[in-house]
Order: sequence, then C-alpha cells, then structure tokens
Amino acid sequence: MPARPAHLPAAAPAPGTGPLARLLRGAPAQGAGRLPRDRWRPREAAFWLAPVLWTLALPGYRLLASQVFITGLFALSLDLVLGTAGIASLGHAAFFGAGAYTAGLLAVHGWGEPITGLAAAAAAAALLAWASAFLVVRASGLGRLMVTLGIGLLLHEAANRAAPVTGGVDGLSGVRMWPLLGRFGFDLMGSTACAYALVVLFLAFAALRRLAASPFGLSLRAARENPARAAALGGPVPQRLRAAFTIGGALAGLAGGLLAQTTQFVGLDFLSFSRSADLLVMVVLGGVGRPYGALVGATLFMLAQDRLSGLDPTYWQLWLGLLLVAVVLFARGGVLGGLDALVRRLRRRASPAAPRAEGERVAISAPAAPRAEPARAPPPAGAAALRTERLCRSFGDLRAVSEVALTIPAGARHALIGPNGAGKSTLVHLLGGDLAPSAGEIWLGDERITRLPQHARARLGLARTYQVSSLFPGLTALEAVVLAVCERKGIAAAWGHPAASLAEEADEARALLETLHLEGEAGAPARLLPYGKQRLLDLALALALRPRFLLLDEPAAGVPSGEAGELFEVLARLPAEMAVLFIEHDMELVFRFASRITVLVAGQVLIEGTPAEVARDRRVREVYLGEAQRA
Repeated sequence: MPARPAHLPAAAPAPGTGPLARLLRGAPAQGAGRLPRDRWRPREAAFWLAPVLWTLALPGYRLLASQVFITGLFALSLDLVLGTAGIASLGHAAFFGAGAYTAGLLAVHGWGEPITGLAAAAAAAALLAWASAFLVVRASGLGRLMVTLGIGLLLHEAANRAAPVTGGVDGLSGVRMWPLLGRFGFDLMGSTACAYALVVLFLAFAALRRLAASPFGLSLRAARENPARAAALGGPVPQRLRAAFTIGGALAGLAGGLLAQTTQFVGLDFLSFSRSADLLVMVVLGGVGRPYGALVGATLFMLAQDRLSGLDPTYWQLWLGLLLVAVVLFARGGVLGGLDALVRRLRRRASPAAPRAEGERVAISAPAAPRAEPARAPPPAGAAALRTERLCRSFGDLRAVSEVALTIPAGARHALIGPNGAGKSTLVHLLGGDLAPSAGEIWLGDERITRLPQHARARLGLARTYQVSSLFPGLTALEAVVLAVCERKGIAAAWGHPAASLAEEADEARALLETLHLEGEAGAPARLLPYGKQRLLDLALALALRPRFLLLDEPAAGVPSGEAGELFEVLARLPAEMAVLFIEHDMELVFRFASRITVLVAGQVLIEGTPAEVARDRRVREVYLGEAQRA
C-alpha cells in the first residue's frame, strides 16, 4: 500500500460545517423553483363541456353516451392500477362484475336506491380487490398478469356455477331501480342514466386527479419506476401497491354498478376476459399513465365499435384491430402521447434550442466554501452507530461474506476497500436490506435490524446510495427529493392535498438541491441529467432522509476523475453526528475522507485500522496491491 500522498491532508476535513450540515440539522434554508400546481386549466373545462353539449344537441345518443361515460370510468380504474402503480392486469373485469352483481342483486331483492347501491358496489369490489392484492403484489412481471387473469376466470366461473343467484348464462333479470334522488326515473331515452354517469365520472376523475398530484401519487409513480429505490427511501412499496389496487378495484366496481343500474341487467359478460382485454386496449390507445388518455381511449374505442359494427357487422373487429395497430405503431404513448410528441416537434422547429456555450460543463460542482458557524457538540464517545456480529451471506457454495464483525461509531468516516470480488457491495446490500443474511446479526444503534425490510431500516435512520445511480427516471429532481422528505416525515401516504401545497417540504428539497448545485436541474426528469449530476441526485435522496448512518457504494464511480474530489468535498460537509461507511477504489479519496479503513478480502475482514496502520500492513500490500507477485 503506498504512503499517503503528500498533497493530501493528514485527516478528513472537519465534518459538521457548512450549509449542507446546517440544512441536514433542520436549519431553515430558502430555495428557488416551484412544484407544478394542481389547477384546472381552461382546456380541461372545454374537455368536460364537450360531452354536455353532445348529449344536449343529440338526445338520441344519450344511451350511447352513458355507455361511453361508464366505460371511461372503468378505464380510469385500470389507468390508476397500470399507469400510476405499474400493475398490469388482465382480469380487471372481475371487479367490474363484482360491483355490477352487487348493485343488481340489491335491486332484485328490494333495494333499488341508486346511490347507496352504487356505494355497496364499490365497497364489494374494493373488498375483493384488497384480498386479491396480496396475491397480485406478491407476484411480478408475467406472474402478475397470470394472477390477475386467474382471478378473473375464477370469478367468471363462480358466477356461472351460482346460477340460482346470478342467473348464470341467462343473466340477472328483474333489476328494478328507484328514481334517482327520488325524482328522476331511468327512462328509455337514457337521459337520467347519461347525467348520472357523467356526474359520477367527473367526481371520480377529480378525486383521482387529486390523488395523482398528492404525495401518495408521487410515491406510486416512484414505486412503478424503481421499487427498490422507493423502499430505500422508507416507502412500504407492497402496502402502497395494495392500496392502489384496492382503489382501482373500487372504481371498477363503481363502473360495474353504474352499468347494472342504468341498463337494469347483469350478465356473465360483465366478468369476461374479453371485457378486461378491451379495457387494456382502451388505456393503451389513449396513453398509459394519463387520466385523460384513459377517457380519450375509451371514447374512441366505444365510438369506433359503434360505427364500425353498424357499417360492417361481420368484419368490424378486423377494421377496429387495424385501427388500433396503426395507432400503436405511429403514435407511441397512445393518442395523447402522439399529440404531445407532435407539439414538441413543432415547438422545436419554431424555436430551436440555443447551442451550448463553448467550454460549458455539465458536471458535478462542489458547493461554495462555507461560512464560519458554531460547531456542534461531538457525539458521545464510543457510541456505536452500526455494528455487525458474525455476518454471513452465501450464494449456493460461494461464501460472499463470511463472519464479518464491524463496529462503526457515531460520526465515523469509515472506508471499506478490497479487490474486486471481495464482497464489499454484498456487505453493503446486507446492511441496507437489499439482501438477507444467511447468518449473523446487524444492529443500528440499539435497534436490531437483521430481519427488518428495507423501508423499515430507512425509517430508523439508515440511508444509502448505489454503485450505479438508482433514481426514478420519470420524476424530476425536485419531485424525487420532495418524496424523500415526505417519507422521512411520514406523510408520503397522504392524498388529500397536492404535493405542491407542502411548502415546508418543498423548500427543504429546493434548498438541498441548491446546496448540491442541482437547483438548475430541479425541473428536469432524472433520466435527462448528466451522469455526474445523477450521482449528486442519488446522494440528495439519501441526505433528504437526514440519516444517522449513511452507506455509500462507490459514490465516485463513473464520475470524471477531476470531479470525484469535488463530490467528496460535498461529503466532507456532512453533519458531524452522521456516520458514513463508503466503498471507494481511489486511494487518494479514501485517505482524504476516511478516519478508519476496513480491508475485505474473499468476504472476510483482513484488517481494520487507521489509514496509516492499513498502509503499513504487509498483508494489504500483498493481497490488495499484489506486491508479492511483483517481487
């Protein structure tokens, strides 16, 4: 091991000074930029005015319009599950049918009041969705599709077998609805049904719009894009996905109950696979993840189906299929996605982007030198922030981590080094909760966290970054950090108010971005950031949790060598009470930042000591630098 380079300081810069430390202790700071506001725009008013004018101008189409509105509500329910939460479903008709049969059976057995019947339909579908969610969320990928498909087929067969109750293949007849609000009967022209369906659709859309703009909606988007990172911020991802699936099921039941009440009939086709498949087509047609896309897709599908079946009763499905293929091929992201792409293209032609100034850098920039400020009291001597006891992890016959015992005191700057394949990243994954140990124990302060899930460790004060930046590609830098702050404060599951109304949390997030020189990228999606700034954003997400223990897995990996030092200057300004364990291959950076070093070889601790002790150790020179082979 070479001696410490002469130009490096004998020890890490004194931590706990500067604006970053002050911010992480909770001192107020001001930042620039804004989160998008949840406000209704004039064009949205025009969108909702259009169906009102349609039904007023063409009363003969009111029955069709009511079908369109109900199908739009059904499509909204799947868009929440698929577009927001990322759960693909091929059995969503199960909840639609459950709501329909609930509302229909109530009416058949003497309770035909529409509003309470609709509430019962939503509740029954929500209960079914909640029970199903435990299976659906547990699976992943194609497994989820198969589970949802199986649930739909099971419910369809159950309704068929229960013919004395459901009517079987003949359907449930005798559904008699009372007048809506005691005044408006369900007439053959569909006037009441049309108005009823439109009002319910609008109310459901407004609630979903608020949910999407809330911290809960933000957490669902994060879980869809990167569930592991969402858990590392403290979010209970399975619980959030189950909640979204339950809400989506309730909305589907609401749509099914509406159809049963307005048509006064329920059949097995309400539960059919073809209804689930058609629904998926509608959402994709309009644009996944866009609530208005679900409405547009449902409207286009229903109108095309109505017109094409009238023009060509035999081959109308062929023409509809060709239309859908054309949209998918030529309008990526659905109809609304294609329109957005067209608008962006036209804007680029009208105002081409200004060329970047010569020599302009898009890279990491360290914060300005801090002003002097009062020093904080040091942490209690000897207090352990994290310790492990005989920690092991095996992959088959390979022992990746073996009998590792670490004790890292509060406020420590501890480096973990070793040759490639030594088990460093595996050890960090064990500490962070990404992997479960085969044996041994892990303690965070006085809390035993060996078997705790990742999100529970984050809530106890353990945060981490990743060797390869693990971000939320579709979330802006500001949205991601606001979500991290909300997770820390325990308000990420709130959905009654938009995230933009959280002034304190937004100010903290903007201040943290500004401290890390990311304020100029606050509104940029993470996938568009230069790699160096992605590394800083990864760090910002961890720091937003204000952890007592911070894990850094090669924080300078992929960062240009001239800027890696600047990244570590950022780390040097962390609060004195925060313990840091980091992996790094650049020995200059290790000597500059670390107060103690652990050398890991073949999954075992070779030596732990001060940088000077490690540098003098002959075993380190032989194993880590291979001096024995060169001798």
